[in-house]
Amino acid sequence: MAVLEDLKPNCSVRGVLPNGIVTVVSVQWFGSGAIELTYKDAAGKVGNELLYRDREADLEVVEEGRPWSFEGDGVLFRLVSEAQRIYLAHLFDLVLAVHTSVVEPLPHQITAAYESRLSWKHSISDQLRPVVKCDTCQEKDAERNAVAANQSDILLTNYMMLELLLTRQDELDARVMGNARGLK
Repeated sequence: MAVLEDLKPNCSVRGVLPNGIVTVVSVQWFGSGAIELTYKDAAGKVGNELLYRDREADLEVVEEGRPWSFEGDGVLFRLVSEAQRIYLAHLFDLVLAVHTSVVEPLPHQITAAYESRLSWKHSISDQLRPVVKCDTCQEKDAERNAVAANQSDILLTNYMMLELLLTRQDELDARVMGNARGLK
């Protein structure tokens, strides 16, 4: 809703004509309750109309401009588009993390790194020893199924496998992530 005082030359108004937007050419006041509005419609035809206060409910001043603009936050757009790209990565590249990683470890390097991380658990008593599972995509199917079947206290993985676990949509990965719920 617009009041009569909002109608100024060169503004666009909806509600003067029943089927479109008009551009105000001039406004002439008659007292405080009526104006003579001269306008151009979308076809360029000039029109003239007396408007009273009772028509204010029908009037709306509209911003004319492009239906799109580049005035949004570029950093936020990049963040959202990158998140969407990663979310949909499994559709076009199942090992996207491997292809986009700066570090390219060999399988034996991954295994060695995780075995060294697991070496500490042999020095703890059985009652206090946490259940540690390892999922690096290098394990055999039986080992991955064991990780998915039983919840662990610690789930060791790497950045590449974590991205695959989060983006792939197969049943095994969903079970692994379900068991990891609540881990920090």
